[in-house]
Amino acid sequence: MDTLLEMNLAEIIGYAASILIAISMLMTCILRLRWFILIGNLLFIAYAILIQAYPILILNTFNAVVNIWFIWQAYNLKGNYAVLHAKNNAPMLERFLSYYMENIHKFFPKFNRFDADDVVFLIVKGTAVISAIGFRKIDEEKYEVVLDYVAVTHRNHKPGKLILEQENIFDRLACKVIIARSFHKKHDQYLRRMKFRSIGQNKFELRPEYQNRS
Repeated sequence: MDTLLEMNLAEIIGYAASILIAISMLMTCILRLRWFILIGNLLFIAYAILIQAYPILILNTFNAVVNIWFIWQAYNLKGNYAVLHAKNNAPMLERFLSYYMENIHKFFPKFNRFDADDVVFLIVKGTAVISAIGFRKIDEEKYEVVLDYVAVTHRNHKPGKLILEQENIFDRLACKVIIARSFHKKHDQYLRRMKFRSIGQNKFELRPEYQNRS
């Protein structure tokens, strides 16, 4: 009876692991894909221990370590990330905007293109553009976020932290306040994670002192 129960549990875990790995293959977001594969690896490790399948145990232990490494890099922005200043007609920028415009409009429905005086940055990982963020001057102390978009394949809040915090955006723009508008609940959540504060009417603001508070 104990052996039968153990085998049934092993089969359930094995099927669950297989389903998770299969689902991960349908995902476009690399980070989410790695999380699903990691959970699948951990389940396969449990499965391998139950049925004493050591080749499966070794393979999935190795895969789990690799996935943990890449997930850690993604959350800590380790690797070949760079922030590049871009002209609004730069070929890399135009290609990025054209490719993702349909999805951009879900979060920035009024955006079509940058103005000549906008300050635009690209976030690049390796040689691939993964994010574009642009700012428009309101007055001597304020800039407004025109676009802050991360490619679906790299969708998380870390590129935003790179440009808004690590790059010291207030010094780069020589301003004291950054205004952002939100047209989507997910973007509301993102802005709050970036330490923006709501000022009503779907508007948020960011000040240097907000970033210095936990």
